[in-house]
Amino acid sequence: MKKTLFFILLVVSIISAQENVKFSAQIRPRYIIDNRDFNNDIALNTFGEMRTRVGMEFQTHENLSVFFQVQDSRTFGEEDGTISDLSNLDVHQAYLKVDNLFKLPVSLKAGRMEASYGTQRIMSVNNWNNIGRSFDGVTLQVDFCLECELKVDLFAFRVTESGLEDDSLDENVLGAFSELDFFEGHKLQPFIVYYSSTSASYPFNVFSPGFNLIGRIGNFDHQAEFIYQFNQGNEEADVDLSAFLVAYNATYTFDSAVKPYVSGGVDYLSGDDDLTDNEYKEFNRLFGAGHKYLGYMDLFPKNTYGVGLMDMHVKAGLKPDDKLTLRAALHIFNSAEDYELFGGSSSKSFGTEIDLTGSYKYNSYLTFEGGASLFAPGDIFKETMGEDMSTWFYLMSTVNL
Repeated sequence: MKKTLFFILLVVSIISAQENVKFSAQIRPRYIIDNRDFNNDIALNTFGEMRTRVGMEFQTHENLSVFFQVQDSRTFGEEDGTISDLSNLDVHQAYLKVDNLFKLPVSLKAGRMEASYGTQRIMSVNNWNNIGRSFDGVTLQVDFCLECELKVDLFAFRVTESGLEDDSLDENVLGAFSELDFFEGHKLQPFIVYYSSTSASYPFNVFSPGFNLIGRIGNFDHQAEFIYQFNQGNEEADVDLSAFLVAYNATYTFDSAVKPYVSGGVDYLSGDDDLTDNEYKEFNRLFGAGHKYLGYMDLFPKNTYGVGLMDMHVKAGLKPDDKLTLRAALHIFNSAEDYELFGGSSSKSFGTEIDLTGSYKYNSYLTFEGGASLFAPGDIFKETMGEDMSTWFYLMSTVNL
């Protein structure tokens, strides 16, 4: 791997001098103190991780470009030593892009690429993750109406390739995202995502139609979203899927030199009120972002035990100067449906999380960031996780070239 990386860097250094080549790079080391076990008798878990990316864009023609990006993602010390090799190097993105295809207002992109759409609640690059997500496939963007700014993105990605005849165990994600001016200061984004799954725990070919409305009125920004999920007939599964997500978030920014803001909202992911029947009601965010919306400790949506989630949150922040940004968030996590406790009673309380973060833009390339989080467990987590408070901290620096 070291020889491969050296060769790539050598090639980059040579071709980056060419006028038709743009060079990009990212180095993102991060140190984490993890105490998310809800047990104060267990020592803190500390570790470091780093993501390194090197990218090149070739403008080979007026309407044709090629982008290539390699990535190394690792946890510090996971190798026995620097003379060993875990082969962490991979191609994160490699695609060609054709604009004005056949002299039409159409852009084609094919290969491996990041794909993020709308609010990212169902299609996201998951940038917080030390690896991040990219897809293999094709996208097509069509500008139907330049005056009304109507755009439609079509995509087809292969998530899993089984190599079997008839593609019987392949998994795919197909979809269409559109955006149009709705009324003054507001954009409407209707979409539909289709995902074919062969997982035993989620044996659905699921359709996820939805929309989000994003707008601004003066100093007031708001965002509303609705997604419904249902499955295509599947005789083997013999289970009907009916689930939904509803979200609303509003932010007010004050007229002040330090740009203070306050926001509030709710994210509601439906859950199952009867785990024994043949109707599945838990919403699946598929490839959506969790860290961005559901608390920085990343306890959700994976720990909802099938009963869904309601996140009521209040956030605030300010910029004391152009380089420093401070943020705070309070999340009250409840289940969408009742969770039956061991004693026979029921509860909807997962707990409460507080996130404090800050970032400092050292210069146009380097940003420092850090945060601290506290989670006080409710009845459900006290029974399933532990009764002690849980904490989590991180320090991160990011260089983007």
